[in-house]
Amino acid sequence: MIELKINNINVKAEEGMTILDAAKSVGIRIPTLCHMKDLFPTGACRICVVEVDGMRGLTPSCAYPVSEGMKVQTNSPRVRQARKTIVELLVENHPDDCLICVRNKNCELQDLSEQYSIREHRFVGEKKDHAIDISSASMERDPAKCILCGRCVRTCNEIQKVGAIDFTNRGFKSNVTTPFNKGLNVSDCILCGQCILVCPTAALREKSHSKEVTSALNDKSKYTVVQIAPAVRASIGEEYNLPLGTNVTGQLVTALRRLGFKKVFDTNFAADLTIMEEGTELISRVTNGGKLPMFTSCCPGWVK
Repeated sequence: MIELKINNINVKAEEGMTILDAAKSVGIRIPTLCHMKDLFPTGACRICVVEVDGMRGLTPSCAYPVSEGMKVQTNSPRVRQARKTIVELLVENHPDDCLICVRNKNCELQDLSEQYSIREHRFVGEKKDHAIDISSASMERDPAKCILCGRCVRTCNEIQKVGAIDFTNRGFKSNVTTPFNKGLNVSDCILCGQCILVCPTAALREKSHSKEVTSALNDKSKYTVVQIAPAVRASIGEEYNLPLGTNVTGQLVTALRRLGFKKVFDTNFAADLTIMEEGTELISRVTNGGKLPMFTSCCPGWVK
């Protein structure tokens, strides 16, 4: 074990552990934007910089390993000012539409702006101006809200192994886009949605159909019905901080009926039939020497 001091607190860390992880092990929070667990750190966003005794410059804690006797300050005036300046620069190149943004109160950039008390525009300059890509059937891409953290790119390339998006150009013109800057609908995107899950802002988001649903519910000439997938009975509960696996079928049906839906159908029965069909097909393949392995999934990526 390696012994070091973080904010004058004695810390024991394993060899090879980063300053970020060592700090986290004793409850010291260091903000990050580009960092992703289990992926090789890039140190691109510089939000996680810390002050290391004996080093002239600030050090990205997500990429720098601990060493014996190291002394680290994660919240010194110099560190706080550096982080604040970085966030201010990101905010200056970001749309001022937080009140109507789908990620309002659930945005990492907004949280950092609040944390570092950013209340004014200190820097004035040209802003990125890109059209919103709405070509996909289920998601939208808004480059103007991209902060170039790279999390979506790494997820698509290193985890999903799809490579539908990547960085292009350099400097101020840097951008995350599809090959030849075409729409997502003609890219290799499989609509898995993993890039949306890791995006810290609303640069990548699900396509909303709330207007169409509201219009249908308000149309008295329509008989509105809704069909819920089996997984929803548990995942909705997680959104309200209920224990994992909590069955909220009753609450879900009640809520949908109160919204105005005339009928609520459960896909459980059809899912059970599908499982039986899949099992029968697998037995047939094994028995008759058919093609193996056999895969099955509800993810739209399997369709594309």
